[in-house]
Amino acid sequence: MMTRVQYWILLVLMVVLSACDEDNTQGLLPALSHNSLTMAVGEVAQITVSNAHLIEAKVGSPIISVEQKGTEILVEALSRGRTKIFVNADGHRLVCDVTIEDAIGGGDADSDKYDFSTELDDSTTRFISPELSLRYNDCGVLIVKGDQHITMVSLDMGDEIELKYSGVLMEGADVENAQLSVNGKFVELQSARVEKMSQQGVWINMKMRTGSHIAMVVTDC
Repeated sequence: MMTRVQYWILLVLMVVLSACDEDNTQGLLPALSHNSLTMAVGEVAQITVSNAHLIEAKVGSPIISVEQKGTEILVEALSRGRTKIFVNADGHRLVCDVTIEDAIGGGDADSDKYDFSTELDDSTTRFISPELSLRYNDCGVLIVKGDQHITMVSLDMGDEIELKYSGVLMEGADVENAQLSVNGKFVELQSARVEKMSQQGVWINMKMRTGSHIAMVVTDC
């Protein structure tokens, strides 16, 4: 049988252990269930934020959309490319890297069906490829247009695109000796053509050896 002294000792120990557990729980920092996501266009994924009460999620590029439900974030892949999700959880800044790939059976395998005219309706300075999407109206994107070269740099993502060419750019003409590099890696091009050129800027349609297309637009917008 437990004596009164043993009872009080046990009670004190239980109170101390309970307080320690509470302190440890309060000391945990907010964290994401996923620090990176790889998704297909049209897919929906979920990220859970643990050890946080108030969260706010923002996206680095409109290739995805996010919806918050408590401490859960629903992510929908809208178009291919790479971006980041920035989460403010109780004052702590968390980041999730997101890569969006073509949907199964998608892509530009049938290049004859590719229609660049949809790009002509958008005057936003941008670079859209199967692996990467950069837009000037996203924060942290710099554009440098020099003599026979165009460079785009994302300060947030650390990505860099450079297009070098010979001669001058003319609407309806091929880009002479087009040399494209993405993050220092040479991209093999089958063709590069100026689809539109005006005082506002230039719209370039590039086709890769794989059959996929790249849109590069540099305007005053």
